[in-house]
Amino acid sequence: MQPNFTDLTAAFFMKQMFIIQKAVNAGHGNDGFSRLIEFQ
Repeated sequence: MQPNFTDLTAAFFMKQMFIIQKAVNAGHGNDGFSRLIEFQ
């Protein structure tokens, strides 16, 4: 059992959203988003 699983998952998604937002801000748009999905 992993009591911190929820916290770790939340942190993971927050990090992913931050990375995606940075990609969008950099002007990569959907192309950057697609590359992030493929990278995972």
